[in-house]
Amino acid sequence: MLRNDGVVGSNPIGGTTFAATADFILTFFSRLFGRAFMLRRLFGLATSAADRGAYYLRVMVPAQIAARNSSRDLKPVQDRTAAIQAGDMIVFCVLRDDAERIPLFLQYYRDLGVGHFIFIDNGSGGRLQGIVAAMSDVSLWRTDASYAQSCSGAHWLNHLLRTHGVGHWCLTVNADELLVYPHVESRSLRELTEYLSMKGLPHLPCLVIDTYAESVESDLPSGIDPREGSRLFDRSGYTFKPAGRGCLVQGGSRARMFFSEDLDRAPALNKVPLVLWSRRSLYLNSTHQLAPRGLNSWMRNGSLRVTGALLRSEDADLMQDKSGKDWRVPDSAPYRSSQSLIDCGLMTAGSWF
Repeated sequence: MLRNDGVVGSNPIGGTTFAATADFILTFFSRLFGRAFMLRRLFGLATSAADRGAYYLRVMVPAQIAARNSSRDLKPVQDRTAAIQAGDMIVFCVLRDDAERIPLFLQYYRDLGVGHFIFIDNGSGGRLQGIVAAMSDVSLWRTDASYAQSCSGAHWLNHLLRTHGVGHWCLTVNADELLVYPHVESRSLRELTEYLSMKGLPHLPCLVIDTYAESVESDLPSGIDPREGSRLFDRSGYTFKPAGRGCLVQGGSRARMFFSEDLDRAPALNKVPLVLWSRRSLYLNSTHQLAPRGLNSWMRNGSLRVTGALLRSEDADLMQDKSGKDWRVPDSAPYRSSQSLIDCGLMTAGSWF
């Protein structure tokens, strides 16, 4: 419009109306989309809560009940758990007829810094009791109940883990399994668990690595250290398949020697043996699968995190079952140190140094 003084000016009414209209439109759509976002978020939270509730009722409650009921199967032989101190790392192990492996087993894990051992003797006939009777850092329970009906010992382990392991880093392994992790030769288990705690990682996923001698004629006593002598392992031939929040790993020497015609039937090699145990923690299928589901993850923020391995030595009896075959393959390699597994991608250091 033209003012009386001849200066061109703006229309205050029209300008205000346009600005107010634009502001109203922007406010309307921002609130509309904001509400839609909130509704989607609330729906997602409700769905997630319902899923967790269903999982708890369907999976965790039956496992908790089974663990409680299995306590009737366990008879204490020597209970020295009163000696467990705050911060102690505890090893849990179910074994049967493995007494010859125990001296190496105990020495290895004591050297790593384990404070107490809890064994479940599943019908070994008393030999283990004679070995550990004078050891103040060993507690022993006995049972003659079915190992298979206890879900490969998981029900017994869950009971003792809940009773004695809550708040501790707990390592659950078989008598023929030695835990290795990046830099195990120079760093203690406590250094590893401190790193895991600092990163908010309450577990260490591991791959079972079978080691074997160069030939079936080699002397292979049952208690052999899988790190020593001419011990070979398969550098490749493993399959990793997504399974829930974790993964199913198969392959290795046992798969090709015993399941070559149907590799899908080969045993699982993924385990989660090292866990900062809580009252909600449960083993569901031996140490292959845990609850809550997050304890099965091999990833951290989309990247492969630090992992470990369980070295297991094939003994003479098992190798003689396939004495007509050579266990070696072109990709067999000697185990020298934890770096041997890191170099071929079977173990990762993540961001740990």
